[in-house]
Amino acid sequence: MLLNKKLFLKYRYLIAPICGILMALPLIYSAMGILQWISLIPTVIILYLLVEDATVKYKKLYLFGLSYFFSFFVVVFHWFYYMHPMDFAGLSGAASFFVVTLACVGMAIFQSFAAAFIFPIFAWISRGIFVRRHQILKPFLLAAMFVIVEWSQTLGWWGVPWGRLALGQLDYSFVVQPASVLGSYFISFVLVLVNAMISYALLGMQRAKLVSYICIGVVIFQFAFGGVMYYFNSRVDGCETVKMAAAQDTVSNEDKWGDGKTQHEKYRYTIDVYGRLTAEAASEGAVAVVWPETVLPYTFFNNDYMVADMSRLARENNITILFSTFTEAEGGGLYNSIVQVNPDGTFGNTVYAKQHLVPFGEFLPMAGLIEAIAPPLAELAQTDNIVAGEDSVVLETAVGRVGGLICFDSIYEDLAINSVRNGAEVLVVSTNDAWFRESAALSMHYSQSRLRAIECGRYVVRSANTGISAIITSTGKPMDICGAGETGEITEEIYLRENRTVYSYIGDAFVYALITFVAVIIIISIVRFFGVLSKKIKELDKLESNS
Repeated sequence: MLLNKKLFLKYRYLIAPICGILMALPLIYSAMGILQWISLIPTVIILYLLVEDATVKYKKLYLFGLSYFFSFFVVVFHWFYYMHPMDFAGLSGAASFFVVTLACVGMAIFQSFAAAFIFPIFAWISRGIFVRRHQILKPFLLAAMFVIVEWSQTLGWWGVPWGRLALGQLDYSFVVQPASVLGSYFISFVLVLVNAMISYALLGMQRAKLVSYICIGVVIFQFAFGGVMYYFNSRVDGCETVKMAAAQDTVSNEDKWGDGKTQHEKYRYTIDVYGRLTAEAASEGAVAVVWPETVLPYTFFNNDYMVADMSRLARENNITILFSTFTEAEGGGLYNSIVQVNPDGTFGNTVYAKQHLVPFGEFLPMAGLIEAIAPPLAELAQTDNIVAGEDSVVLETAVGRVGGLICFDSIYEDLAINSVRNGAEVLVVSTNDAWFRESAALSMHYSQSRLRAIECGRYVVRSANTGISAIITSTGKPMDICGAGETGEITEEIYLRENRTVYSYIGDAFVYALITFVAVIIIISIVRFFGVLSKKIKELDKLESNS
């Protein structure tokens, strides 16, 4: 196929942002997942051309990368604007607009600032002697670097892995099932690799025909591998079945945190609504029900009447209730917790405490700096005494061994995996997504739970304050959903699975292998460079001595 290379290069700063947008759209509209298999191609073609031109400086390659990644992450984080106005946080209209703009644009800049280094680093390695002689390595190298950057977004309080490419493939069940073996990063690797290989073949680069065959083989393997894993991930031979439920109301953050009602009025409303939903779930045969995050936003065990009400509801309905509230931390402060009340009205000895707190929501990072340069952002933190839990504890319930995740926890695969390693037979996600209002963030956050189900090989019961609540199978398929803005409960018979996925054993070994792969290429390139340089110096010395 003939490509107008000059046209690609001329419009590269238009093409790259368009590609970034198209790559991100399936994360919002999963039906568009096919785009991720091809939307990166024009950008990679341009990148290959820029790499081949030794006169193109690394600064230009970085700016080109920035134009792609910034547009990608702006789409990923566009939903921040739906949080305006932030009356529930006590912010004025202007302060609220400043905060949501800073959040959307700031997060996009922050994430793309690091990700854009992929392009100049890729160029530096590719221009080395070793990769120039073995250009077939380029697609693999680029895909590996994309994955490493995606994985790095899980590290530290600043890491927000909201833009995982695998989330755009959840409608293609066979494609995502290998995540139970090598994690979601393998899915991202295959997507970028296919784009990079097609680009390579279109440019007719070294051994392009072979690369075309490899590309076809990768796609066939991905679907075949996924089909096999779908079979194993859906097996429930010998697994015990239980009926579990998720309850959902439509309490906005304004109603929960605002001053429109007294604390007693808010509390009575919550108990009445969720008490009714719990009774409905029990009448359908549910033996356990999950309530949303901070459904009771009080220091629970300090309130005797709340303890009495929850104990009464469990006894009256003969059901286990898993609800989120605040509990006192041993070292001071409060945990955002999941508490268990048993069918006999007693409370479990173990409490799950949220491990990954929301920056600027539940704690204020770099407090002094933020307060000085962005006071409205500092005001956003709802409390200054929330502390993070330190372990993925498993709740021993009458239902079985339950692993808990609260809100932000569910976007980090290691927390879910640790629950499985600690013996969890089912995962529950308790979240308050009212912050997102009616934005795409509702479905994007829900999709993360589907991915955790596949990685862990566990059914997931997800209860969200205003939606989306769902009961999800171990293959990531929803059995039932309570949509955004609805009030109700969903009850389904689930399987308590004890068998573990390969991924729960090896973790992110695939990512570490890719890091090793890139590091080895860099080392070989450096060694080859100095080897050639040394040879040339010796040749010059010999010429000088002869003259």
